[in-house]
Amino acid sequence: RRSKVLHSPAATIFDVVSDVANYQHFLPYITKSQIVTQSREFGNDGRRTFDARMAFGFKFLNDEFLSRVEVVPNRYVVAKCVESDSMENMTTLWTFTPRGEDQTEVILRVDMDIFDPLKAGVIAQFFSHMADAQMEAFEREIARRNEKMTSMA
Repeated sequence: RRSKVLHSPAATIFDVVSDVANYQHFLPYITKSQIVTQSREFGNDGRRTFDARMAFGFKFLNDEFLSRVEVVPNRYVVAKCVESDSMENMTTLWTFTPRGEDQTEVILRVDMDIFDPLKAGVIAQFFSHMADAQMEAFEREIARRNEKMTSMA
């Protein structure tokens, strides 16, 4: 679990976190991120779902998996692994809570169960580092997009 208050509106942070198709361009360890089904919108809150095929690589660990992603604009993004050769379960939940003007508390929770006990042990040793690196990459991408928007204005 990671929690941080970022100096950015929830909408900007949400746009980056929900941009799964571009994860491969700015997230460490993600070597592939591709939307494989179109979004389906349902509900009055803008809720939509899509499937994404992703791959990660870290040291000798490599896996490709399919996740079902559900997003509610400016509130949360949740991804649940529905197909993987190495993971029994992986759920990633991002929540966004406004904390005043242009500040948002971001909480990241990841639950993961790995089939192979050896791989699970390696991931357990490096998980904190990997989560920190990913949070920092999201922060850099949010800052980059904020800077780009400011320069366009």
